[in-house]
Amino acid sequence: MMYRTKQQKKGFSLIEVIISIALFTVVMTVALGALFMVINANKRAKSIKLVVNNVNLAIEGMSRDLRVGYNYCDSQSEATDGSCDSTNGSTQIWFTTDQGEHLSSFRLFDQGIQRRLGGPAEQFFEITGSDVIIEDMQFYIQGTQSGDDVQPFVTIAIRGSIEVAGTEETFQLQTTLSQRKIAP
Repeated sequence: MMYRTKQQKKGFSLIEVIISIALFTVVMTVALGALFMVINANKRAKSIKLVVNNVNLAIEGMSRDLRVGYNYCDSQSEATDGSCDSTNGSTQIWFTTDQGEHLSSFRLFDQGIQRRLGGPAEQFFEITGSDVIIEDMQFYIQGTQSGDDVQPFVTIAIRGSIEVAGTEETFQLQTTLSQRKIAP
């Protein structure tokens, strides 16, 4: 007795191929969308890091120069006598550098931090980038009165924002530093 067997079909039908291509397309579209979102987030994070590094560099430079300087004051006219506490805060500070350059200063000007080395004939220059907006910067000076037995110190408080990829991120920084030069 001979049995007739059904012929087995090998391969996929047209409907199965179309469905598998459609599923593959949906999965790849979602995966590519997620990949592009990760790439954009990475670019934004790198941009933010660059701007934050710029702010950190400016703050570190100010801290280093003030730490080794002396004769802190919030006004140019009184900066040479070395007795000028400013507990109410000021948007500028005048001081003598460790190299003896009188009337060096830092100041808030036009939403940026500016630095000047040396006396009044020298020009101010920007130490923050254009993508950093400093809204407020205060210097609080204490311990400059002679005979008060307090080591002179300065507190710097900065409030601002950074512009990255069309968005604005705010920040607030504060640091306190003491003068390294021992007062006579």
